[in-house]
Amino acid sequence: MSLPAPAEVLAAPRLTAEAFDTIRRIVSERAGIELSESKRELVSGRLARRLRALKCGSYEDYARLIASQDGADECHSMICAVTTNVTDFWREPHHFEHIRDHVAAAAIADAKAGKPVRFWSAGSSDGREALSLGATLLDVANGSLAGADLRILATDIDTDILRKARIGQYAAAEGDKLPPELRQRWFRENGGTVEPVEALRKLVQFNPLNLKDKWPMKRRFRAIFCRNVLIYFPNDLQAQLMERYADMLEPNGYLYLGHSERLHGSVLKKFKPCCPSGFQKVSQA
Repeated sequence: MSLPAPAEVLAAPRLTAEAFDTIRRIVSERAGIELSESKRELVSGRLARRLRALKCGSYEDYARLIASQDGADECHSMICAVTTNVTDFWREPHHFEHIRDHVAAAAIADAKAGKPVRFWSAGSSDGREALSLGATLLDVANGSLAGADLRILATDIDTDILRKARIGQYAAAEGDKLPPELRQRWFRENGGTVEPVEALRKLVQFNPLNLKDKWPMKRRFRAIFCRNVLIYFPNDLQAQLMERYADMLEPNGYLYLGHSERLHGSVLKKFKPCCPSGFQKVSQA
């Protein structure tokens, strides 16, 4: 005999086509993210908590709220709720291996010589990508980055996931995905969690950023990681972002995409392949 469902589940409002169309339009306009019809159930599940928190009786009322001037804060919460955050330590390891073997030594030398050297993890989620990159750089430097002007910028549109990233506590099992030597040197065990050591924490700065908006960064980057992010955007926005990434890279800088993502359009002439789903900017001022 099955137990009855809780009253709040039984009373959960239905996400109508009209309300879903409003939500997906706002998400597209504000964040550039495309929500297909197949995502309606996922969106309903993720936003049900927001409706309960606001004591909102229907998705139609919720849609009217986020579309109004008074709903700006809730609109941001809504975008955070529907954003997909999938990441891992050492995900697509060939990119970190390429950094280790072909990028890190020169970057570290330049930074120690006084040149500002910057890396960017765009769509960084909870920070595991940026920390994998930082551990790679620290390991090549043998932990000696004193006085070096080297930093990693990690950005995401989801301010909730950035709070988790700043805390920097991950399940110990997640740390098993790191190469053992990097885990041993640059992370510490704390009960059932694994955390970056202080030298690694100091390398990474987490900031909120909507990739569709104006970018405040002034310096160019030695390398940009934007992996498994572009797949959520329409082709025209993908092309715009690739052009902007090219402009934000140093001459001969590197762009790393997800394994299912490809350069396309006019930006193709600005890069050459350097590793699987990795590209080097063609030298230009």
